[in-house]
Parts: sequence; structure tokens; C-alpha cells
Amino acid sequence: MKLDPSAMAEKSKDAEYFTPGSQVRILLNNDTEIFGEVVGFEHETRFLWIKRPVVGQHERYDLTFVNMELVANMEQREDNQIVPDPLPYVPIARVNNRLRVNVAEFRRQKLYVGENVSPEGQLLMDSIAKTIGEVRWQNDKIVVMECVMVEPPYTINEVHLIPGKESSHNNTTLAHIRKIVEKHQQDERSRLAHTQNNTRRSTSPSPSPAPSSSSTSSA
Repeated sequence: MKLDPSAMAEKSKDAEYFTPGSQVRILLNNDTEIFGEVVGFEHETRFLWIKRPVVGQHERYDLTFVNMELVANMEQREDNQIVPDPLPYVPIARVNNRLRVNVAEFRRQKLYVGENVSPEGQLLMDSIAKTIGEVRWQNDKIVVMECVMVEPPYTINEVHLIPGKESSHNNTTLAHIRKIVEKHQQDERSRLAHTQNNTRRSTSPSPSPAPSSSSTSSA
């Protein structure tokens, strides 16, 4: 049966609403689709537990937690012939800790995505963020460890200490960031040259075969 999203919040308060063992197909707000078997429902957090088989691994399952606040639509098929397995033990403390870690990582990753910045700047930000976590955008400038700033056009000549941050330790950080920027520029030049060579090879005409020569003898 198809469930009306507007009625989901009220109906989900009913303990019998989600029947363990029933099959559900869920569409999230980001268009992600989840299909599996209902294991349980936690009313306080409004998390639905769904068991999904692991592809290619017999009798192994993933347990997925779905936040009902993010559900756009859901279909549930109840089958009275299904006898659900006993509910598994779920370490709530570990789940909550993992959720906090994932949320913190998601928020940190958002700092790496610039608004109205050039592709070159975003590529450099991605390169720096691979090894240094303390990096963020300040408008179109990249701030590293709150002491080094990289300004457009993001070359090694535009890497400098933030005024007032002069110290021997920060000078070491500055030298390290300049090496990262220099290595990034070298890699980008190599990548661009490789792409251009491949493009020239793919668009250049094939050489014409050499004309064959034949000799005629007369008796």
C-alpha cells in the first residue's frame, strides 16, 4: 500500500503501524530508493530499521536506519505468511556515536566546497584537504590551519602567511603548503598535457597507405 507522506508522522506513532517482517520500498527526499524488510521502529528518534540482503553474500544482511523525517514516499506490503526473525540486538550507544561522527564529517566536508569559486581553486582545495583537515574557504580564498592563505589565481606566488600570524612554526606550515601547491600545479600540468596528447591522437587523420608499385615485363 502507498502511504501519504502528510499522514506518516501521525500514523507512525502507532506501535502496529510498521509490521516487522513486512516489505517496504522507501523514497527519500534526495531521490534515493531503499527496499527491504522491516525489523523495527524506534518511536523517540523516529528511525525505521530495515534489513537488506548483501549482494553476492548468502544469508548476510545490512541493517539500515532510515530517518522518517527524510522520507518523501513509502510503500509497505504486509504478508501474514512471513514470520519475522527475532529482533537483533542494536548497540544504541555505538549507533549514536557513529551518527555524531558522520554528521561532524558531513559538516566538515561542506567547508571544502566553495561558492562562486573557479574550478582551479576547487581543485586545489580538494588537493589540500586530502592531507590537511583544517582548511576552509573565506570567500574565494583558501585558509589553511588559520595561518596560511591562498588567493586567486591559486599559484605558489599567492601563498602567504595571514598578517599577524608570523612565527617559526607558521613559517614551517607556509613552506609545507607551498610544496603542496607546487606539486598540485605540476600534476595539473601533466594531466592537461596528457589530455591534449590523447585528443590530438584521436583527432589526427590516419596515414594513407603507401601506393603499391608493380612492374610489367614484356617478352
